[in-house]
Amino acid sequence: MKYYDKFSDSGYHSAFFTSFTFSGDAFENIILNRLRGAKCHNIHVVSDFHMFKQEVELYGPPAQAGLRYHLALHKRRNAFHPKIVLQFGKEKARLLVGSANLTVTGLAGNIELVDEIFCSGADDPIQPLLAYTARYIQSSFPKDDTWFQQGFRRALELSPWFSLENANDRIEN
Repeated sequence: MKYYDKFSDSGYHSAFFTSFTFSGDAFENIILNRLRGAKCHNIHVVSDFHMFKQEVELYGPPAQAGLRYHLALHKRRNAFHPKIVLQFGKEKARLLVGSANLTVTGLAGNIELVDEIFCSGADDPIQPLLAYTARYIQSSFPKDDTWFQQGFRRALELSPWFSLENANDRIEN
């Protein structure tokens, strides 16, 4: 799988990303254009504050953050290290989890491991795992981040089949 090609897949209106390292240039030129070309316009990213600060010192701030996608920073003493993508569609969702950061090397240079998990609707037995992941992502954004709260609410409204109430921290085989 070419990880960056996954973001050209259609049928998803919303995308939520977590990443340890974030490169605005890589995200905007590799992922954002693919997402928007696939009609995904509700896009939110949360990244580690300290790593983002280093990136900005080297390369400057992301040009399109706040205009074409929402970027938030997770500030804590320990590193914020998850690499998760959760995409919502009108009738489906998917989860991408792996080792790839939102950088050029993470998206297209390094050999990274990324697993893709599909959910085909409310009755899909994987839906509780995605609901749990959605709650985790929700807890990763700053509590007072109104742009994220609005975007998250919009994603759920556009995916009425998806329920956070189904969140289960233990999935049975």
